[in-house]
Amino acid sequence: MATISERYAQYTPLRNDLEIVTKDTTDLMALKRRCELLISSARPYVQVRREAVEAVEAGRKMPGSMVFWMLSAFVVGIMVAYLREYLDTSISSEYDVRRHLNLPVFGIVPYIDGERLSMRLEPNSSLGEMFNAAATLIRTALLEGGYNCIAVCSANPQEGKTTVSVNLATAFARKGLRTLLIDGDMRRPEVHNMLKLDNSRGLSGVLDGRLKVMGLTPADSAAKEERPMSFNQIFMGCEVENLYVLPSGPLPASAATLIETARFEQLLSEARKAMDIVILDTPPICTVSDALTLTTKVDANIFVVGAGMSEQRDVTWAKHLLANVHARMLGVILTMSRKRARVEYYYYYGDQKKVREQI
Repeated sequence: MATISERYAQYTPLRNDLEIVTKDTTDLMALKRRCELLISSARPYVQVRREAVEAVEAGRKMPGSMVFWMLSAFVVGIMVAYLREYLDTSISSEYDVRRHLNLPVFGIVPYIDGERLSMRLEPNSSLGEMFNAAATLIRTALLEGGYNCIAVCSANPQEGKTTVSVNLATAFARKGLRTLLIDGDMRRPEVHNMLKLDNSRGLSGVLDGRLKVMGLTPADSAAKEERPMSFNQIFMGCEVENLYVLPSGPLPASAATLIETARFEQLLSEARKAMDIVILDTPPICTVSDALTLTTKVDANIFVVGAGMSEQRDVTWAKHLLANVHARMLGVILTMSRKRARVEYYYYYGDQKKVREQI
């Protein structure tokens, strides 16, 4: 049986929708009255100047006046726009995020057709500045709560979690913070592909005991390493200074079981001590069961929403699931936004590059 809080969570968006529809209906009725007033006052004044000398067959005349048709087209256009807005149930703007999730938006990533976005290659681009600003906002929120470990999650796959995780980690590292990026998606890992790293060893090996690490509880399985490794040895460096990565490692038989082990809690605890920022890339919440478990292991979560891809029911259900496991939500990053074209340019540092427009 649904609790009062769950019913209230369902009632709030319905009440907001009712208020919006009521306001729109009032505006349309007022517009209709103004249109009727204009139509009634737009009767043409006709004066016969001279009699027609020859009867000419006239074509079929348009009934009514031109003003009537212009106003009618205007009203129909408004109604079609509102109808399209209400039929579109996807999350596509910052307004939709605030309306359905009631969370702050840390950044909006535009849609760019082609290769994955990576500010590693173009740190001074407008995209890089956007992630720098998002990292600053997130860092401020973390410092206020005394946190340093976050997870990047989303409701569905292909919404840009890994892209956001890598770029946020890069932005933090470029600010001089020792940053650790952990690929917690042990079903379809992508961090190692994006950073071009070896995935033969990683998180799965640490958790199942194939990699013996000092400070972690020994696993039941025998470790292949003769000597225990230190934390600095299991973390991989990359081309970005201050950025360290722990890939997912080989795909395990049961990722959910490994995440529930004490070794994972110990790993995150040691990572918090050794690093300034720890970022965990997670699987999608609505399709993978262990994603919820991962969100409870960190201090706070960043929710990634793909503009035009995420349905309202999916993101609200994902937020409901996170609330049920008491996962702390910090804010949202909206990806793949097609709202407007933007001009990407380079400034402040480095050589001048050619300006190009990206959609």
